[in-house]
Amino acid sequence: MTSAHQLAKRFMQVSPIVAHMMASALRADTRADPSTVMQMHTLRMLSNGPLTLKQLAAMRPVSMPTLSRSVDAMVRKAWLKRVPHPADRRQVLLQLTEAGQAEFQRMCDVVLEKMTQMFALITPEERRILEHALSIIEQLATRTPLRPARTQRSARPTATAGVNSGGNKRERSINRA
Repeated sequence: MTSAHQLAKRFMQVSPIVAHMMASALRADTRADPSTVMQMHTLRMLSNGPLTLKQLAAMRPVSMPTLSRSVDAMVRKAWLKRVPHPADRRQVLLQLTEAGQAEFQRMCDVVLEKMTQMFALITPEERRILEHALSIIEQLATRTPLRPARTQRSARPTATAGVNSGGNKRERSINRA
């Protein structure tokens, strides 16, 4: 039987491949400005309602400066707008615009078409197994926090923290035995 560690390692190997497929689908689409997977995820998060940049950053595995640049680009494209926080004048909320909602839907359609083509290649039995596996992953993701709670003294956690030096960080983090 496969151990939890082996499953985690395999999942970490497959996840970037799926993300790459999504990014490739978005880059290949020529109907609009080039879009990134990060922008798609940001638009998805904001489709549930406005958030501050800090709230958004807490949900994304990217640095604050990277997220800020991405948000600025989406504001320039009129996909997002900054609005005053109703309860705290010091805060600004990021809100999805109608153009942003349309772009998010377009991105989803592009990725959905690519994923549909891929899943059309597998048997009905394999689809059933995959559907079951995705249900399990979804259940785990909704009950497991994505990040450990931060303490005032700790820095932002990384996927490669505590790994011995030598070799590629990503490779070390995935291939640890």
